[in-house]
Amino acid sequence: IDENEETESDNVNSSGHPIQGPITEEQHVFEKEFDAFLNENASLVPGGSSSLKSLREQLIFETGEKSRVELELKIQLDTIRKEKEETEALLRKEIMEVKRAKEERER
Repeated sequence: IDENEETESDNVNSSGHPIQGPITEEQHVFEKEFDAFLNENASLVPGGSSSLKSLREQLIFETGEKSRVELELKIQLDTIRKEKEETEALLRKEIMEVKRAKEERER
């Protein structure tokens, strides 16, 4: 876990709703601002507080899912980069061996 991230048990928004998965400071700020917006503009949401709760829960779920996907993609990218570097190093080694063998034959 990144030092700017928290564990799942620590993650609740300002309304006390749980936020799934590790979240970043940006997500904390968003949650706070989103709560403030919805509280100030409750009339925009039909159904009142139950709809607000449902919207929050859906937003939290979607945010968590997107965060998990992003983390998985970052891990995959790191793996691909490492494999690429290893392959390039092997190719450089093979090129040097072929070059040396060619130089030996030309002597």
